[in-house]
Amino acid sequence: MTDPRSWPSALNRRLGAVGDRLGQRGIAGIVLAFLLLLGVVPLVAMPAVRCEVFGSGCRKPAPEVRADPVAKQEGRALTPVEVATRGAYVALGDSYSSGVGAEASLSDQNPLERCHRTSKAYYHAVSKAFPFAGGSSFWACSGATTEDVRKGKDGEPPQLGRLNAGTSLVTISIGGNDVGFSKILTGCVVKLPWSKSCEEQGRDIAGRMATLRQTLPALVDEIVDRAPAPA
Repeated sequence: MTDPRSWPSALNRRLGAVGDRLGQRGIAGIVLAFLLLLGVVPLVAMPAVRCEVFGSGCRKPAPEVRADPVAKQEGRALTPVEVATRGAYVALGDSYSSGVGAEASLSDQNPLERCHRTSKAYYHAVSKAFPFAGGSSFWACSGATTEDVRKGKDGEPPQLGRLNAGTSLVTISIGGNDVGFSKILTGCVVKLPWSKSCEEQGRDIAGRMATLRQTLPALVDEIVDRAPAPA
């Protein structure tokens, strides 16, 4: 068995022998081939390196998957305005929606107009500002309650009956008359703000508010069922 201390000398002799056979050019060729392998192998075997150096072989990131919007048109998501205007606009509600207090002409003060729909109600601004494909209609009625919206008021049919699957936008204000807002405002706040009868209304109002917390969400659900978002 050879002495390990003699291994370096033997290795040098063998390398020297190889060098003698190949000559200086041969050794340089081997070194060059080795360096080329170091540069080429990563490019072939590692796409990320090839992408970084040459800009080729790069994998495109997978498109982000999002929840489908309410509706689509020509492969793109519709904007909220497009969704709202692709059908009909229907304005429902009470005096806030009908425009009481915004009278601008004699016709707005017509005593025979029980619902008091005026020319300055916000319905007119909305209907003129946007081109509703299905047109627009105005059915808000002064004094209406949530029950009136369902069953009708002053000889008019139920406001809910004005909605259908082609309705894309509904505006409504409702609930104030359910809790007696107008009576409280005129009889308590304006006339007798410090009277005992005014203070005693609290319990009655609290009871009406408790009822409204149930009837109002139910009415909104009925509106959504009758006027679903167009597909």
